[in-house]
Amino acid sequence: MILGIRPTDFGDGAVADPTLPRLRVRAEVVEDLGAETHVIFPIDAPRVVSDAVRVAQAVQDPGEGLIADDTRALFTACIDGERPVTPGTELELAVDPARFHFFDPGTGAVLGRAATVAWVMFVLIVGLVLLNSWVARRRAER
Repeated sequence: MILGIRPTDFGDGAVADPTLPRLRVRAEVVEDLGAETHVIFPIDAPRVVSDAVRVAQAVQDPGEGLIADDTRALFTACIDGERPVTPGTELELAVDPARFHFFDPGTGAVLGRAATVAWVMFVLIVGLVLLNSWVARRRAER
């Protein structure tokens, strides 16, 4: 399953709903567009490679590097343009899991809302199991 998150579905952790999950990222590329800023950042997950990326890599000058050379998944967050961000800046982003989009990796087809809810529930259950296991180990160490 491929996860898609629209840039506008990320929020600046400093001002977003405090109940939303957070992730810390390091800005790789920053596009200051005035009223908004696009922050491109990698996540340690495999990248989904499209035909356009394959073509760019094939015609690339061997002496030049592309952001497409990075094998990690890249996401873009759209945040308020008043927030100062430069490449290399660490920032906390909030994201609403209800806004996730899921795709079939073989066909690219959009998976329905039921599949999205099922996937989010699966991730939450696995997270709770792992958390409970960690808590039990910590208690046993005491």
